[in-house]
Amino acid sequence: MKNGRLIRENFQIERLMFNEGFQIEQTGTQIMVHSYYDTFDFLLYQQSYYLYEEDERFYLYNETEDTVYPIRETKKMPFYNSGHFENHRELLKKIIGNRALLPVLSLEIEICNFIMTNSDQKTVARIKQVKFQKLNEGETLIFVEQLKGYKKEVKMLEEALQPYLGGKISSLQQHFFTTKIAHFDYTTRINIKIKSRDTLDTVVCKILKFYLDVIQKNIHGILEDIDIEFLHDFRVGLRKTRSLLVMLKKEIDPWIYRDFKQRFKKIMQKTNNQRDIDVYLDEEDYFRSLVPPEYFEDLHSFFLHLKKGRKNELRKIRRHFNTKFFRETFMQWNDLISSENGPLLISEKAKMPVKEYASGKLKKLIKRLANQAQKIMDHEIPETVHDCRILCKQIRYISEIFAPLFSEGELKYFIAVIKKFQEFLGAYNDAHMQKAMISRYQENIRNGREGEALEQLVPALEKKQEDNYLKFIQTFEQNKGVILEFRRLIS
Repeated sequence: MKNGRLIRENFQIERLMFNEGFQIEQTGTQIMVHSYYDTFDFLLYQQSYYLYEEDERFYLYNETEDTVYPIRETKKMPFYNSGHFENHRELLKKIIGNRALLPVLSLEIEICNFIMTNSDQKTVARIKQVKFQKLNEGETLIFVEQLKGYKKEVKMLEEALQPYLGGKISSLQQHFFTTKIAHFDYTTRINIKIKSRDTLDTVVCKILKFYLDVIQKNIHGILEDIDIEFLHDFRVGLRKTRSLLVMLKKEIDPWIYRDFKQRFKKIMQKTNNQRDIDVYLDEEDYFRSLVPPEYFEDLHSFFLHLKKGRKNELRKIRRHFNTKFFRETFMQWNDLISSENGPLLISEKAKMPVKEYASGKLKKLIKRLANQAQKIMDHEIPETVHDCRILCKQIRYISEIFAPLFSEGELKYFIAVIKKFQEFLGAYNDAHMQKAMISRYQENIRNGREGEALEQLVPALEKKQEDNYLKFIQTFEQNKGVILEFRRLIS
């Protein structure tokens, strides 16, 4: 249902007064419960799709087309994803990938159907009055459908309704979700206002608190294994914290710096294997496409091995997250960063204008990137590629964190270039790690055909490495001037 209006809850449509001959009568009432599903960050909603369950059946509503598609379910699971539906699977996968679909909203809806007739007893308009509970408050919406040839009559109806009408809504589902999103405060994107003259200590503590919040909000999703993105976002929050820690090395008490650098490194390492497996499993369809159909079953054994390995890694993560070391690390870190006058920053630069400090650090990192990229172009060594990838992440994170301090247009293009570097170097590194995973697995297999199936993946992974290595070199050569110009502009 599209193009509705809010209306007073105690409004009774039957009491509207018209010229002689027009009347409104109720034709029926429907009471239904809609349970809506989406990813935890509302990817379907962002593309104007709504997946809901009604009477144990699933439907996908496309708001743009104002069309509802029945969805056939294949199997019951604690968490749904695109693979659990027979039809429209490709569409869902394009939007959400292998992400988990979680229950995000449940509504009991009462729909009262009315028709407006003229003196000839002909129906000139259909009306739906929708009542539902939202945030413990009742709301009523009204939708008017104009029938062909009765434009004047519908205009008269709308004029009669006007004193009772509130704001417009584009669709029933959009109205529900707007409320839900408005009360959903999760994001990994920094949204702290920063001014050029703010001091370093004031800004840094706010930023580190923000990323600690991101880290902590994702722990439950990791432990419950709801969605692979919880671990990804946890690691992003931790990486950005570590990037700031490294940037602030000379301004922090040396003991605190070494202690927390090692603690955060240890926590990150505990999650590395599961993340590598998640990336592999997310590309299972791609790897299947690389081998002839007669090897599908043999390749299936390898992915079963990965899934079993993932369960083991998850058990290790759960044990680690439940340790005193893990809990105390974040409790003590919170104590350190909770006050801008606390013990974290001890150097005189703590009171330095943040733009001056961030610009200086970015300049040095960009210079290091130019040198590191040259090393990669001279010699293709996986370890050097890995180091350059980490450096690109550092530059991107610090650029994004301190984005409000710089010209939006120049920074936007610079970050886009760095993201491209990351994309190519990341794909290169993924292929390198995937080859290593295959090699370790091959040491223990006895099935000759399974070994043959895996051997066919290796050339494709080597080509993936080579292609992305060349793409990085080409993109760096094309944008070297952009990088150096940005370095000059922030001076």
